[in-house]
Amino acid sequence: MDIRTIDVENYHATEAVFIEDGLFHKKSLPVLSVVQSVEGSYAIGIDTERQVQTGTMGVFIAPPEKIQYITHCVDPVTQVMRAQWIFLDVIINGYYRINDMFEFPVLLPGEYQSKVYEIIKNVTANKNICDNLSEIYQLIKILIDISTPKTVKSKTEMLVNEIENYIRNHYSEKITATQISEHFSLSVPSVFKYFKRFLGKSPANFINDVRLSQAALFLETTDMPISSICQEIGFDDTFYFSRLFKIKYGISPSIYRKQIQASFSE
Repeated sequence: MDIRTIDVENYHATEAVFIEDGLFHKKSLPVLSVVQSVEGSYAIGIDTERQVQTGTMGVFIAPPEKIQYITHCVDPVTQVMRAQWIFLDVIINGYYRINDMFEFPVLLPGEYQSKVYEIIKNVTANKNICDNLSEIYQLIKILIDISTPKTVKSKTEMLVNEIENYIRNHYSEKITATQISEHFSLSVPSVFKYFKRFLGKSPANFINDVRLSQAALFLETTDMPISSICQEIGFDDTFYFSRLFKIKYGISPSIYRKQIQASFSE
């Protein structure tokens, strides 16, 4: 597929210093994550608990909604871990998310580490959106250069992709399998069949996963109260939301946020 347009829908860049060696996170986010260990190292597994080391200045790439198993490893001399990262929501040709079209390696090739360091550093420090977008498009070019194009999808796979995008755009609303079937002119059994075959889970479980990933992003990037996040992502019951969050990520939303805040910005 030819690329005609690339739009940056949203981005968030930050840097932090961690002082707890072995600090572990299990999470997924609704956006593409590009994360660099400036001092110390990450141990990272994407959709697997088997981790690989980034090494100092190493960069890992995590696609949206993939489970990240992250361990922070402090520098043995300085006893801190310094990191920076950028979250990206990139739409290609007005419709496809970048990860729908490209497969990324877990670790960025070493020859790009210095350039990515400068890009994220500049975006983190700069408040000018035009300059930031210029930097981000350089990063997108690197990501496309190192990626593998995904194979052309069948009509059914494209339909499932449309359903996924519909849910991601309407996760805060009351979405059911029946509502999805009506919107896409499908039978309810067909909806369940497609979800099981292509996504490996029920519609309700997929919807909840999208909501929980969005909750994790809100916990990391905003000061919104947990009760407000619960409402924002489409849950009516804060206790139910917290229970699902703990089942997926192993910790409660409040502890998740405390772990993130255990770092201190430079």
